[in-house]
Amino acid sequence: LDHVVAVDPVSRTATLQAGLPAPRAAQLLAAHGLTLGHVPQSYEYATIGGFAATRSSGQASAGYGRFDDMVTALTVATPRGTLRIGRAPASAAGPDLRQLFLGSEGTLGIITDVTVRVRPLPAQSHHEGWRFESFAAGLEAVRRLAQDGPRPTVLRLSDEVETMIGAAGSGRSDGGCLLIAGYEGADVRPTAEAAADVLAAHGGVPLGTQAGQQWARHRFDAPYLRDALLDHVPVVVTPDDAPGEPVEVTQRLVQGLVRMGFLGAGEGRAGAPGADDVVVRTVGRWVGLVGPYGATWSQKATDLAVRPATGHPFG
Repeated sequence: LDHVVAVDPVSRTATLQAGLPAPRAAQLLAAHGLTLGHVPQSYEYATIGGFAATRSSGQASAGYGRFDDMVTALTVATPRGTLRIGRAPASAAGPDLRQLFLGSEGTLGIITDVTVRVRPLPAQSHHEGWRFESFAAGLEAVRRLAQDGPRPTVLRLSDEVETMIGAAGSGRSDGGCLLIAGYEGADVRPTAEAAADVLAAHGGVPLGTQAGQQWARHRFDAPYLRDALLDHVPVVVTPDDAPGEPVEVTQRLVQGLVRMGFLGAGEGRAGAPGADDVVVRTVGRWVGLVGPYGATWSQKATDLAVRPATGHPFG
């Protein structure tokens, strides 16, 4: 399930199998002079089916749209049979069953392929940075571009904390909030100049293309750091079945319990299951969090190790 099934350059659609990794999909589409334009932070390890199952939103969604906006058809394997939903890029008939399965995360069936809108490969790509005194000021500028245009392909505003962390990594100490604006297309200059007028009118200070290029080079670094922290920055707790032997519970384990809904929808209401109903269990090298509606398990944090990915293109 990792192939390009068909490419229609006239309708500008492509049918991609669900297991196709995003970087590989980009390479195969580029051979046809086309691009999907969907680049979330998970891009290097994500698959086309994952994009569909989670209604993925990417760094260039301001220009290309979210992934569910791109999907014109999909095939889903269900316990009752195979469903093929959507036959044309647009339809006036309803209800639209595509919207039922997009974002369902496998709960209603397994997405096996999707047909998506594609665009010509951009002739030009330009990224630049802007500094705003506060997040509120930057947000107002973003709102004006989103509502009134012109809308950049990439429009990303970091708050003060994220900006500070990024500045520490690059040796800058600008303060305030960093905004990245990116433009792709046949001729990006008119859009970039018009957007610059809006950003400057709302207090933005241009940082030039160097800041934009720096972001483009390192935009996937943060997820690697985040995932390492989720696995290796634990919380020390006392297991209910072994109170004399404290164990370390990773942040990812707690996150899994919450995101999978194992605490239940009634968390925080009087008399309803909540965080107080979570039981910590240990079995050999494994530690688990048992909630009212399910459990998550992982190896003990002390058994996990960080290994440098020397073969990875980004180190």
